[in-house]
Amino acid sequence: MSSETLSWLTGTWLPKGPPVTVIAGFSGVGKTATVAQFAGMVTCPTIVETVPAGGYDLDELVFNVAGALEEAGRPEMADHLGERYPQAFVRALSQPVLIVLDDFQELLDAAGHPPGSMQTIISAISSRIPSLSGRLLLVGNRIPEEEPWLEGTRIRRFNPPPAHEASSLLGRLLADRGIDREVSPHLRQDVANWLGCNPRAIHALVACLMHDSLDQLIRLDSDSWETRDETISAELVRQLEAMFISRTVRHLTDDARTLLDALSIHRRPFTKDAIERVRSQVQDVNAARRELSSFFILERQGSRHSLNRVSREIARSGLSLDARKLQRFHSLAGDHYKRHFNVRQNDTRSDYSAEFIEARHHLVNSDRESEFHDIAQQFRSRLQVMYNNHGSVPGDATAQRRLLATLWAVLDGTQGPHAGLRLLFAKLLLARSASGDDLLAYRQVTKASRGSKRNDVWILRAKLAAQLDGSTAARAVVDQAEGALPAGMVVQIIQVAAKSLAEKGALREALRLLDGVSQEVLEQRGSWVIHQLQATLLSHLGRDVEAIDTLVAAFKRLGLTVGGTSRLVEEGAMIAAASRNHKALRRIQLAILENDGIGGTEELSTLCETLMLKIKGNFSAAAEVAASHSHYVTLRAQQAFCHLCENEPEKAVEAFEGTNSRHFLGWLKAVTALSMINARNNNRYADWIDGYAREEGVTPAEVTDQYLLERWDATARTLGPSPAFYYPELPASLTGLPVDLRRLQHGDSCLIGVAVEKVRFGVPYRKPGIKAGRESNTVRIYRPNGDIYIAGYVQREGDQSVSNYNFSGSQIGAVGDQASASNNTFQQFSATSGSDLASLASELGKLSSALRQRPAEERDEAALAEIDAAAVAAAEGDEAKTRGHLARAGQWALTAATAVGAGVAAAWIEGAIGL
Repeated sequence: MSSETLSWLTGTWLPKGPPVTVIAGFSGVGKTATVAQFAGMVTCPTIVETVPAGGYDLDELVFNVAGALEEAGRPEMADHLGERYPQAFVRALSQPVLIVLDDFQELLDAAGHPPGSMQTIISAISSRIPSLSGRLLLVGNRIPEEEPWLEGTRIRRFNPPPAHEASSLLGRLLADRGIDREVSPHLRQDVANWLGCNPRAIHALVACLMHDSLDQLIRLDSDSWETRDETISAELVRQLEAMFISRTVRHLTDDARTLLDALSIHRRPFTKDAIERVRSQVQDVNAARRELSSFFILERQGSRHSLNRVSREIARSGLSLDARKLQRFHSLAGDHYKRHFNVRQNDTRSDYSAEFIEARHHLVNSDRESEFHDIAQQFRSRLQVMYNNHGSVPGDATAQRRLLATLWAVLDGTQGPHAGLRLLFAKLLLARSASGDDLLAYRQVTKASRGSKRNDVWILRAKLAAQLDGSTAARAVVDQAEGALPAGMVVQIIQVAAKSLAEKGALREALRLLDGVSQEVLEQRGSWVIHQLQATLLSHLGRDVEAIDTLVAAFKRLGLTVGGTSRLVEEGAMIAAASRNHKALRRIQLAILENDGIGGTEELSTLCETLMLKIKGNFSAAAEVAASHSHYVTLRAQQAFCHLCENEPEKAVEAFEGTNSRHFLGWLKAVTALSMINARNNNRYADWIDGYAREEGVTPAEVTDQYLLERWDATARTLGPSPAFYYPELPASLTGLPVDLRRLQHGDSCLIGVAVEKVRFGVPYRKPGIKAGRESNTVRIYRPNGDIYIAGYVQREGDQSVSNYNFSGSQIGAVGDQASASNNTFQQFSATSGSDLASLASELGKLSSALRQRPAEERDEAALAEIDAAAVAAAEGDEAKTRGHLARAGQWALTAATAVGAGVAAAWIEGAIGL
């Protein structure tokens, strides 16, 4: 069977079979040996992972497989352990690799099912037929139950070798031991049948025959001998194997039996040093070792040795009855593992986690716990020297796993702060990101912060407190930090705690945390970051005016002499521009000019000027003004944006020259590249799309016009810089849509009801005018604010002409012969004098002032901004823009104007919105 299976694995399954195959058969029939032979024949990287008795959790499986693959030259899985485990396996098998999971039955429950997570992994791999070039081979002594998760896999039974092959094996083993007379040739096939042709059971029998006759062994279970020609059960074969090994153990010399007992204490494969440690207990340790090997009890695997599983169980069972001997052998094993932690040792390795855990196990069980505490302290001291000031997580996934296990072992049960080690331990837990790891990390940094003044420890503690325990815990951490750390260090801790609360949706709680900051902290040079975050939160809550007030007040107090404060007025200007608050922009500009003569003043003032021109829709002038300060990246970006709105992508490309890569620039560069492709059929800047795709974690093909528009809309609510924060309005001249789009940091999506699939950056929207619809007999006139439907048309020879117009629900009366007009309301507007607009501007200014006295929850900041913009347009004598702003101010503005008795303003708003 082994040759047949080997031929199928190499000739069929590996080159063209399904990604997953299960090989199942009785224990001892040669599955592992055949698979080992197969693994040695393939040319691709191969790893064989044996599942230990009792199984292990999915984390251990994934880490072990990823680490082994990395050592074999395939780091793909280890580099992406942050992904979901099914994706990690799929990623690994996307390359030509062979993963073997031996003793797979240890993962199955009583019903023959693996854990649900393992089922998901196998399903994910099997469903990728035929895209995966890698292979997963599951080897075990049980055939899994047929379930949906096995769909797409191949299950192949591994039967014992034929009777004649088993008989030949028996003959060879007898000859090798010089006992071929113990079983006559004519009985060998009967003996092989009696043992189910099981190779491992045959090995056990031959070991017994070195001391017992065949007749004696047959008498142990004569009933099974009588039925040897019938089908033999796996359980019977296992019982016979155990019986034979037990008899062999009884025939061992005293030295060999002592060595067996001493080695059975080991839970893991051991090196030759573990055998040498028993030298004091026997007369000739080498002779004892050879004896165990000759009876197939001691097996060698590379540089390590292990005991036959049944032999180990028999020896451990006997040791359990002799407490003194058990303690003595634990002590020998403890010495074997303790040697790695000798205080005089200069080894700088830190990945002794397995040895440390084994040393603890054996020393504690040999009543040498105090020695363990000594080496634990020594090991912790060594690790602290290595990692106390170097708390970065290793990039290598295998190193991460080993270091995590090491720190877990050395910190387990200790109460000391060990700040550097606990911080690194917490980071490793968060990098692993298994279920519950965040809570474990939180506990570690909480312990680490006791008596510690390390800022990085407190920052991580504040972040996790906010994320896991909420605002009360975050407030408590901040209070403790203020009592333990210098005020300058507390600034960043407060910022991190508040930002973490906001990111989980608790914006008001985050704002209250910032409002409670002590005056001592606010007097620190770096406190501008607190004011900036306050303003960001206020804006996200729809309180733009308060946000601007906060930023301007902080800027006036700190000025431009403190590094970073320019961000205050930059953010204030962006918020004011998004809400079209012309007065606020002027106010910010005046605050900036108060710092005249200090570097940066002119650039920031120019930014305000540029944004004011943008509000008016004068993109050409805005681009020209922005171009005056080419070294200020924010202005360069605004310049490029304005050129795009003017359908000048080539000039936008020029504006980008020499700029660094920020996220808001990545989005704008991708828009520029698509504008060049759409409008000019020029894909010269397609690499900008590739760069943005990398930032987003998508493929370049996914970065379409629609994708960029939806990302602009979706990211507006994020706390960090977003495209919508810098470019809150996308005019129709840029998007090719029939409407201008405006996205604030608060409120719902602005794409509801918008045909986003029609967006074409760089292709301005053109009003199509009148179209004749033959099928519906309808002529539709398109207007930016809606459609007017005109029923009835006449087709004449040679050209088209429209007659007998019937208008419904429009601002058009009856036109043409026998025409009619119905269901229409007419708003008549005549040319307006300058004095009328001046009166309107005055009243709108008063209306705005009155409405801003209302509580924040009763104000519509967007509508107020439109009222302010309308006042500016009216003062400038621009009637069209005045009506446009009033139309966007909408019903809320009309209701408010009516309520405060602003009759002139109410009439204009009513007319603008078509009531």
